[in-house]
Amino acid sequence: MNGSFTRFVDFLLKSGEKRLTEVRSHINAKADYDYYADFRVAAAGVLRQNVQLALLPLWVEEKVDARKRVIYRELVENYARFAAGVQGWSEPTARDLSIGRGFSVHVNPELGVILGGQKTFVKLYCRKDPLTIPRADVTLGVMEEAFVGAASGPRLAVLDVRRNRLFSAHDRQSHVTKTRALVKADGAAYVALYSAMAATKAA
Repeated sequence: MNGSFTRFVDFLLKSGEKRLTEVRSHINAKADYDYYADFRVAAAGVLRQNVQLALLPLWVEEKVDARKRVIYRELVENYARFAAGVQGWSEPTARDLSIGRGFSVHVNPELGVILGGQKTFVKLYCRKDPLTIPRADVTLGVMEEAFVGAASGPRLAVLDVRRNRLFSAHDRQSHVTKTRALVKADGAAYVALYSAMAATKAA
C-alpha cells in the first residue's frame, strides 16, 4: 500500500488518541484530494520550462477555477519571490519510503532547483497556517529517510510558499537527524494502527 506523504506527516505530528482519529480519517478517505495540485504543477512548470514568472498571474486569472483564485493569487505572488532567486532547474526524483509490512510513503518533491550552487529538491507547503519548525523538521526527516543513499546527493528543503520561507535539512541537520529516528519508530506504529483499524472496519 502506498500512502500519502502529507497524511503521514500529519500522523507523526499527532500523539495519543489524536493518532487514532488521524488514521481513521485515512482509512475512511475515498481518495486523496489536493486543493493546491494545479499550483504545484504550474510552480514546477515555469522553472522547468524557463517560462517568465510574469505569466503566473495571467495563468491564475485565465485558467484557475474562480473559487480558488484569491488563494492562488497569494501563492503565486509569494512564490515568484522565491523563484526569482533560483539559479537553474534539475529534475527532481520521487522515492517510496518503506515503513513496514507492505506499506510505503510516496515522497515526491515538486521542485528540483539550483540554490546557492547546490542541487536542491523542494517540497511545497501551501497551507494557510504557517509552517512550524516541528512540522518542517518532520517533513525533512521523512524526505531524508527516503533519499538516504541517493547517488545524486541533493540537498532537501521545504518551502512555506505563502511566507516565502525555506527550511533546509542542511541548516537544521541535528534536528532532522533526531526526527529520522521518530520516522522509523512511528512508521511502524502507523502500520500497526492502520492494519488493526482497517481489519476492524472490514469485520
